[in-house]
Amino acid sequence: MFGSFQKTSSVESLQKMILREEKQRKTNAERPNKLNIRSKSTDSGSDPDDSNNNNTIITQQSEQTKNTKPQGQIRAGLRSLYLDKPVRVKFVNHSGKEVQLYWINFVGECEKAFKILDGKSEVVDTFETHPWIAANARNKKVSHAFTIGNNLVYYPLMGPNGGKYAVAEIRKAPEKLADLISRPNGTEVLVKFINRTSRPAYLEMVNPEGDRELKHTLEAGQSWTTCTQEKTFWITTMDQETDEGLLLNYGWYYSPVKTRMKKERCYITDYI
Repeated sequence: MFGSFQKTSSVESLQKMILREEKQRKTNAERPNKLNIRSKSTDSGSDPDDSNNNNTIITQQSEQTKNTKPQGQIRAGLRSLYLDKPVRVKFVNHSGKEVQLYWINFVGECEKAFKILDGKSEVVDTFETHPWIAANARNKKVSHAFTIGNNLVYYPLMGPNGGKYAVAEIRKAPEKLADLISRPNGTEVLVKFINRTSRPAYLEMVNPEGDRELKHTLEAGQSWTTCTQEKTFWITTMDQETDEGLLLNYGWYYSPVKTRMKKERCYITDYI
């Protein structure tokens, strides 16, 4: 659970500074930083109507969303990074609830983007290094209530076969460790686990019976690459006796999804 947020001072000026520095570093970073809602589909699987001229534009900058203030940082280090790799994403809601989509901005704050009714979808233009989360639209607090693409934090990436857009399904999230049961689907995924903490990380995979299997002890600052499958679940702890956990891509578990990358990357970080 993310919990409540504290507001950060001078957010707008800090965002502007980050964007200005990014444009100086990247020659192709002149594309406006905005979300383009391509269509409001009435079903969960149809293609968007590209001829629709009534597109809704939602900017990612807080000064242009005056009625929605950022809700503070949710994870140390979790933030949007670059503007050089645009990607179109189709968010499809299979959660059984109306959900609120949040974009994590350049200073790590949680900004409201749009809502999706159950069974509906939205097509959005965003960028590869821009994280997203989904929460219950009826709740004021943001919590890990839903997954996007089978993970609690979603990073947009095209699939291995390309296409018009990446499809990101939104579903109800597991609430506890006992809910994690791997159901490998045969799609192999090469994953590079990277330990960004100052302590060893004990990497475990949850098997189809729901039992935990220790796969590797990853020392601080080191990385480990392994071949696994989609629909498997991974967790990591810093202490096998106390079972105190660490984060995997800023969620309490990780489920690999094959994308256009040769190796998927999973960063291990502290709960701070």
